[in-house]
Amino acid sequence: LPDLRGYQVHRGASDLFVPSSANLVVTTSDTTYVDIPGSHYYKLAAIDVHGNRSRYAAASPDRPVATLASFLRAERASGRVRVTWFSGGNAGMPANVYRRTADTDWQLQRAIHADGSGYLNFEDFAVEDQQRYGYRLGVTEPDGEELSLGEGWVDPLVTAFSWIGVPTNPSAGGRVSLSFAIPAGASAHVQLFDVAGREVEALELATGTESTRNAQFGSTTRLRPSVYLVRATLGATVLTRRVVVLD
Repeated sequence: LPDLRGYQVHRGASDLFVPSSANLVVTTSDTTYVDIPGSHYYKLAAIDVHGNRSRYAAASPDRPVATLASFLRAERASGRVRVTWFSGGNAGMPANVYRRTADTDWQLQRAIHADGSGYLNFEDFAVEDQQRYGYRLGVTEPDGEELSLGEGWVDPLVTAFSWIGVPTNPSAGGRVSLSFAIPAGASAHVQLFDVAGREVEALELATGTESTRNAQFGSTTRLRPSVYLVRATLGATVLTRRVVVLD
């Protein structure tokens, strides 16, 4: 750009640091910079010949490419999708959220703003559990051009909630261990029934950030040798499996 003067590079110990004169490490017209070794987080801005500064772009060990806003994570539960983007150093930055499916074009949902740490959060309650959705941000530049950033896709809930592997069947020792893939931010209810349909034990796989959750029946009181039915429920999705327990 003809009016570009250079760049300001700031360095911090975490992605939450706020750019200031105290953490400015270099002002340069070059497009490369070699820093001292370490796990650093950077925020950089372009400066024009009039002293105007652009929005900050963030780069870190987890984000090697500097970006104005990047797709961070998505959490899915029945009838709800929560999407989070990160835009370090741009607290309060406005952005438009767009959504699409494989069969539709991008459609504007609503405007959001970055919080004080640079995170942009959007909750979508108008979703179908069996549908796959794409989300992205539209950020308007000073010249009026809207940039499309941070595109990410969220799988259907039935895909995101599933068994992992095949449990040992028959299971010995009066215990049954199972693993599930569960959407981040979602919780599931897992029940064990005997052949008469009576609930023997129930577990709640609480909300967490890990996508793999484990459930074990018979940890406190050993299960009697028999055939059991496991039923796992997340929203409208139900998984069932028969297991055999040996002494």
